[in-house]
Order: sequence, then structure tokens, then C-alpha cells
Amino acid sequence: MVRLLPSLEKNALKLLPFFFCATLLAFGVACSSNKPASDPSSSTAPTENVETKPTPLEGTKWELVELLGSPVVAAEGRGPYTLEFNAGTQRAAAFAGCNRLNAGYTRKDVNRLEFSPVASTMMACLDMSVETQLAEVMERVDSFVIVGDELQLLRAKMSPLARFKAIPAE
Repeated sequence: MVRLLPSLEKNALKLLPFFFCATLLAFGVACSSNKPASDPSSSTAPTENVETKPTPLEGTKWELVELLGSPVVAAEGRGPYTLEFNAGTQRAAAFAGCNRLNAGYTRKDVNRLEFSPVASTMMACLDMSVETQLAEVMERVDSFVIVGDELQLLRAKMSPLARFKAIPAE
């Protein structure tokens, strides 16, 4: 084993963390590139991960996929359960299998949302549980968030009361 002079040994020990960090930094930089260094387009190529804008609340038809933590599947022959927001009239219209629901809404700040009391058509159907729950949820909502093509209706920024997926325009 080679032994350094005591004064050199102390200095070497002081510089050890610096050399360790420099080595890690060099290794990290070398590993962060996903293209070979010889590729001339590596510095001018556009990035693959381009962020997309979230789907707008208004003007989008939203399909109900989860209500109060449970998945929702539309009854056969009833079509999708939907919610739409009209910016011009400040009205929201929903369909949950039997009756049509509608309510006024107000947007406050960026993600604050409040519905007026929900009105409904009055058809009698065998199972009206989804629309009853959806009407109750709409009256409890105080905010929303849109992530990609998913709308979440929230109360006090807790777990979503309802989740919707954007239906692509036809």
C-alpha cells in the first residue's frame, strides 16, 4: 500500500467529496442524452414530449365514467351519460339514462365552479340512481380540474365526486 505524506493525505481527503461530485455530474450528463454524441441533429432536433393543451370545459361533450368513486357504465340502449357546458348561456346540460338535467353554472377564478339548483325532466324510469346521484353531485361541486381529456368535478379539492372523459367531436 502506498502511503502519502500526512499533509498530502489531509488535502486529498478534503478534495475527495469534490472529485466524487464531479464524477457523478460527468456521469449524469453523459447518461442524460438519448442520442449518440456523433448525431449532428441532437442539439437542434425538436423534443418528442410536447405538452398538449387541456380540453376546454365549455364546448366539449363529457362522458361520465366515474361517480362517487364507482365506475359508471351506461345502461344498454341509453347511450352515454353526458355533461355539456355552454359558455354563451352559462348553462350545463346532462343526461344520465332517463331524464335530462340542466342547471346554470358560474366559473370563478380559474378552476372554481358552482352550479345553480338542478332542474330535471320528469320521466319515470326503472333505475334513476345515477341521475339522482349526478344531480346531487352537481349541487355539491365547488371546483374542477381538467387533465388531458379528463374532467374531474371536486368538492374542497378532495377526491373527485365525478370523472368524465371528453367525447371526440364527430
